[in-house]
Amino acid sequence: MKLSTLETIFSALNKAKVRYLVAGGIAVNIHGYQRITADLGLVIQLDSNNIINAMNSLIDLKYSPLIPIKPADFADPEKRKNWIETKNMQVLSLQSTLTLKQR
Repeated sequence: MKLSTLETIFSALNKAKVRYLVAGGIAVNIHGYQRITADLGLVIQLDSNNIINAMNSLIDLKYSPLIPIKPADFADPEKRKNWIETKNMQVLSLQSTLTLKQR
């Protein structure tokens, strides 16, 4: 993942006042250890408004969930609980909808 991509994502989330933590390989790299990774792990505080702000920020940057959900669906604690219990869903993955040329 390019540094400029990370900067763009962090800037958008910060501008929207999203409460989040960086996790996974990128977090390891930020702490000075080299680890090859191709994704960004984010832990978003599970407050409905915070989730909607985060999702809208990422959607504005042309990221979309891999499963067909709306931001309001992920912000709903009952729906998240149902996904965990019935689908063993532990994370929500998003992907960039931009082509490599557009990035």
